[in-house]
Order: sequence, then structure tokens, then C-alpha cells
Amino acid sequence: MLLRKVTPADISIGKDKDTIDTTGSLIFMIIKGGAAAGLVIASAMFLMHLARALFHEATILFNRRHALRFGRLFIYLKEGEISLEDLEKAFKWNDEFSTAFKDIRIDPVAPRTAIQSMTDAFDKATDRLSGVAANLGAAGKPNG
Repeated sequence: MLLRKVTPADISIGKDKDTIDTTGSLIFMIIKGGAAAGLVIASAMFLMHLARALFHEATILFNRRHALRFGRLFIYLKEGEISLEDLEKAFKWNDEFSTAFKDIRIDPVAPRTAIQSMTDAFDKATDRLSGVAANLGAAGKPNG
């Protein structure tokens, strides 16, 4: 079937072969738009975490290079009067060996999705209903 322009006369509620199902196409467009928006948001979150990790690694490398240059300056200025302890202090004065890629957690940044909120609300509701049912069941039993 070739695509054609839809006019108001084409739209009807009937289920004939020649009518256009506007409800189905509307639902499809909403699902398609939601999937596209979800993909864009997921991509943005991934790139944000990756940029944060790469910035952290660049900062660590910059500090390490600065410490090496400081140690080299220390050696040039002391000219042979260096102990091993002083040398270690000169080259390792700003040690940090953490990496940003070890524990990437998105919990603090990622917002709670609607599905997570609904499942939490459903869990709370079922817990309350089971508590009420247990109380009603205990109240209906005779003592003795």
C-alpha cells in the first residue's frame, strides 16, 4: 500500500478495511518516541560517566607527572646529598593510586525511573495488604 495524505474524511472509528486505525498508530508513535528518548538519555548518562572517569584519570596522570618533575628538581638542587628517605619523599609527595574505572556507580547520579517507583509502591502495597490480611485472619480465629 502506498503512503498517502490522511484527510479528516479518512479517519473514522469503524473497523472497515479502508479506514485508518488512528489509535494504533498513535500508540506506536508514543512507544517509538519513548524508545528514542530513552536511548538519548541512556547515551547521555553513559557519556557523562565516561567523561567523569576520564577527567579523573587525566588529573591523576597530571599530578604524577608533576611529582616526577618535582623529584627531578630536588635531585638537581641537592647535588649528591640525598638520602633514600628524602628521595622517596620527593618523588611520592602527592601519591594517589585510585582509578575512576574500578567502581563506576551511577546510583548517586541516575534518577529513579517511573518503573522503579511503581515497583517500590507495589511492594509496599502488597506488604500492607498481607499485614492487614494476617490481622483479619488472626481476628477471625477463636481463642482456645
